[in-house]
Amino acid sequence: MKNGKSGRTIDINIADFKTHPLWSLLLETARDNPLYPGNVAYAEKYILEKDPKISAKELANKLSITIGEALAILDLLHPE
Repeated sequence: MKNGKSGRTIDINIADFKTHPLWSLLLETARDNPLYPGNVAYAEKYILEKDPKISAKELANKLSITIGEALAILDLLHPE
């Protein structure tokens, strides 16, 4: 990494993941994390209020969580 940024990028759409057979396992795993309720509350109160269209990747970066956990939070707070 020359500039400190990863060369790997991925655009994530929650709708694409919801049809995947492992989606329910991802949700279960994320929700079993003891920090999940606090992350949800913080995201809802401080992050989504300012940026309601935040991506899963951006949310993951702001909360220092996995993209999977960010997807679970966004799915809970903004079900489509």
